Amino acid sequence: MICSSEKRFFTSNLLELRDWTPNRRATQKRGYVVVAAGVLYLRQWLSSAKVDRTIDTEAVATINRLQTQVEAERKRADDLMHEREAMATEIGSLRGEVQALRGQVEMLVTLIKTQQPALLAQAVIEALPHVDASADEVKA
Repeated sequence: MICSSEKRFFTSNLLELRDWTPNRRATQKRGYVVVAAGVLYLRQWLSSAKVDRTIDTEAVATINRLQTQVEAERKRADDLMHEREAMATEIGSLRGEVQALRGQVEMLVTLIKTQQPALLAQAVIEALPHVDASADEVKA
């Protein structure tokens, strides 16, 4: 319980102040400062959110661009693979034709050797006429 002397002390000090209630203008200024700080914080937060959205949008665009490039490279690789397979098939068929021609040549050579050895000598001489001509020139 407050004794009367203490009560007098507090009330006398308050009477000297006259208006001891809080200053309304100071309170309003504090409110403006709080509102201004809130606006600045909101502006910064929205700005950073906008930057984040822009970065996200660019990241998505980059990913889409890279995916289209990968698809194009895969298509190109498939085309090159099909072309390589076609060339390998063609090389195989050409090798088979060469083997068949070698077999025919060997068969014809053995046929000529067995049936007409004189024709073989004449064919060799006709195939190499420049050797005879150059031999005659060397003798002269």
